[in-house]
Amino acid sequence: MNTFVYIFSAMKGKIITFSNFILILVVFATIFTSCKKDTIVPDTEIDYSYVNHTIGNWIEYDVTEITIDKASDVYDTTHYYIKEIVTEKFIDLSDNESNRIERFIRYNTNSNWIIKDVWSAQIVENSYQKVEEDVRFKRLVFPSDSGKTWNGNIFNTLDEQNYVITSVDEYEIVNSLAFDSVLTVTQANELNLIEKNYAIEKFAKNIGLIYKENCYIYSNEVDPGKPIEQRATLANILIMKVISYGSN
Repeated sequence: MNTFVYIFSAMKGKIITFSNFILILVVFATIFTSCKKDTIVPDTEIDYSYVNHTIGNWIEYDVTEITIDKASDVYDTTHYYIKEIVTEKFIDLSDNESNRIERFIRYNTNSNWIIKDVWSAQIVENSYQKVEEDVRFKRLVFPSDSGKTWNGNIFNTLDEQNYVITSVDEYEIVNSLAFDSVLTVTQANELNLIEKNYAIEKFAKNIGLIYKENCYIYSNEVDPGKPIEQRATLANILIMKVISYGSN
């Protein structure tokens, strides 16, 4: 700005020739370019490879669900398989690029896959958001540093739930499959004499979700010497383990 004032002061009362006009334009362009260079912030390279967002990628899971309602004499265990495929990209209602995830189910390895539902996922505002049964969850944040916390239910009407990244780049084996770099998000970890609320998700680099566990147990039998799993009055448990993965 001081340079602008100096130039106009020097030219005041004088006839601006064509050559002087060109000189002024060059000076202005140089100053403007220098200002722009000073304000550029280098892009930070963020690793998004822990989530599965490549078209054609698929993952198969072995799933076990356990439901207990002691008062109704319900002790159910259901076993099935889920296959998730990233089929295409689309622009959602918020004008963000999203992935369509088609989910298939079968109850034994000899039966055909049947379409179960369609979910979606996106990386936006440095977070991995997944819409499951029309409910949006904030499943992961970037950069994915150990100890980072956030509210996983910030985009839905459920109660606030604090997620925390409890490990990064760990070697793990799931269903005899070895993974060099696994990230763990602990979504809940509460235990007392009458309740257990535990939920985690594990993501493998360049693959996506490889393990998921949701476990809620309530017991009205207070016995410190017996694990709550052995005296459950109510229980809802879901365990998903990767069994294979690939790309079409």
